Amino acid sequence: LVRFILYFSLFIVVANTIKKNQITGMVNVILTTGIFFILLGFLQLIIFPDLSFLTIYGWDPHQRRIASTLLDPNFSGWLFTFFFSTATALYLYKRQTRYLTFSLITFLAIVLTFSRSTYLAWTTAVLIMGILKSPKLLLASLIIFTLTFFSIGQVRSRIIGALEVDETAQARLQSWQNALTIFKGNLAFGVGFNTYRFAQDKYGLFS
Repeated sequence: LVRFILYFSLFIVVANTIKKNQITGMVNVILTTGIFFILLGFLQLIIFPDLSFLTIYGWDPHQRRIASTLLDPNFSGWLFTFFFSTATALYLYKRQTRYLTFSLITFLAIVLTFSRSTYLAWTTAVLIMGILKSPKLLLASLIIFTLTFFSIGQVRSRIIGALEVDETAQARLQSWQNALTIFKGNLAFGVGFNTYRFAQDKYGLFS
């Protein structure tokens, strides 16, 4: 709880120190960071397309997927979605080609994560921006993603796999059920992120 309060205080500091005319510059710094992060992802996909050699260190055996420096397509994909949303919002506001270009490159990175949670996050972002700001964006995104779905087999199999509840989806559902079990017994304060592993052990959820 103390840590969450401290995190929230960062927002208060930023809100009181960053002037309105500095916001665009700060956002551009964030997008520049995103460019490097995405480029490193493409390099990783070219040089290290198979990350299964990391399984002995506890990582998932991702193959032919952008994972970037986080070594995880899901976490990287959420960052890609954040960068995409930021760049797209700026394009809708300023109509500058560089933001549209960045959005398209980021969309390609999102597709190559082959992460269903990333696809869901991206869809949510596009729906919100499309409904609130630009129906044309919603239509264009729908067309592009439909073409991607039918032209890239791995995208198609990942999405269909989510509907059929494959092995990884089943594991995720089991994880959610475990979390709900622990949540019911610790409604007021939870168990703490850093001690969640020990809570699972206490509840006998580890094999």
